[in-house]
Amino acid sequence: MKKLSIEATIGKLKEVAAFLDDNLNGLDLTVGDSMQIEIAVEEIYSNICYYAYGDNIGTVEIGIEISECSHMLTIIFVDSGKPYNPLQGDDPDITIPIKEREMGGMGVFMVKQIMDEVLYENRDGQNILTLKKLLETN
Repeated sequence: MKKLSIEATIGKLKEVAAFLDDNLNGLDLTVGDSMQIEIAVEEIYSNICYYAYGDNIGTVEIGIEISECSHMLTIIFVDSGKPYNPLQGDDPDITIPIKEREMGGMGVFMVKQIMDEVLYENRDGQNILTLKKLLETN
């Protein structure tokens, strides 16, 4: 598993994107998979930046592993921020017009829709969010 440990600030998003690109480069992904993975990583990383540490700055470790035999991509986010399970809340009601919906929740909802599996656990004071995606290749 390739890992990046980085300050959880939105200013580091380009470094996270570069780490992702470096690890997905050469996989011959479909445009759809590539875009979905980028959106999911940006959403989860941004949420950690904005909410995990409050006014403090902490770190997040991002791990990427690709199983070539099963074509499964696994991305793991680990932070030591306040415990928060993003999978516990109700999904937003997308049948309600946008102007009438409550704020928040769309990003995690979108991640759950585009990834094949999303898992959360809090272990030893750490939030661990795992994203899994079965890759389609060109």
